[in-house]
Amino acid sequence: MANIKDVAKKAGVSISTVSNVINGTKFVGEELTEKVNEAIKELGYQANEMAASMKRKSTKNIGVILPNIGMVFFPDILKGIEAAAKENGYKLFYFSTDYDFEKEKEYLELLRSGWVDGIILDSCCPVENIEEYQEILVNKETEKNVP
Repeated sequence: MANIKDVAKKAGVSISTVSNVINGTKFVGEELTEKVNEAIKELGYQANEMAASMKRKSTKNIGVILPNIGMVFFPDILKGIEAAAKENGYKLFYFSTDYDFEKEKEYLELLRSGWVDGIILDSCCPVENIEEYQEILVNKETEKNVP
């Protein structure tokens, strides 16, 4: 698979020029932009989203955890979240817990491990665990603090 260096070499430009064309971060003239885009197409280059997200310190992903997508109103809620996310340049990861609190905690830890910039959670936490769970969710001391 081609990388950004391959594209730069093929187009006869610097890596930063390729980056600027891909990300639209700085102005690149029409002629150079065409060369870069042709090289991208010829080589079948696809940006490494994981590397890009590490560099910009943002995944542009939002995690959504719901108890059951089959509930009457959840599909509409999910569609609304997706539309707002897309409008703002984000993508969604969606998980359904089937009202299994242990599954919910697993999904939450997975998402908090760096997959997303934020989490939307409709919890199925048992009432007797709610205070403890809230502490875990809002604990600012952990490195896993995700909005």
